[in-house]
Order: sequence, then structure tokens, then C-alpha cells
Amino acid sequence: HFDSQTYKKNKKNYKTAAQNGHFQTLEDSLSMAKSKKIVMKNLVKVFIKTNISLEKVNMLQLFFRKYYKEGDLVPQADALR
Repeated sequence: HFDSQTYKKNKKNYKTAAQNGHFQTLEDSLSMAKSKKIVMKNLVKVFIKTNISLEKVNMLQLFFRKYYKEGDLVPQADALR
């Protein structure tokens, strides 16, 4: 098993990730979940205050992903209800 190419590749990837600090901790995951809730609440508030229907958020998905750090966290309109 230890001589297989897959094992060697995975071991190398694991070491590289450890050196670069790319591991996600439980605290990071919980923080991301909290951040996602905040983004969604604020987005819904803005759309309600400006009288924009939530269906418009679907058309803004690419814009959010491109220009905002948390753009990937914005769900489709049906998930915001």
C-alpha cells in the first residue's frame, strides 16, 4: 500500500496543505456558517427595503461570485424564503 502512486500523491498533497495552512478547523466552519447567515439576512433586508423581488437575486449570482468575497454564499431565491 505504501508503495502505491496514489498513496504517495496523497501524502505529498497532505504535507503541502499542512505547510500552507490550508486545513479548515471546526471554528473556521462555524465562522463561515455564521457569515453565510449574516450575508443572507442583509441581502434579504436590502431587497425588502428597496422593494425588489427576491427572484432578482438569481440574476445577480454571477455578479456576486465575481465581485464579492462571500458571493458564493448567496443562495438562489427559493432558498431565501
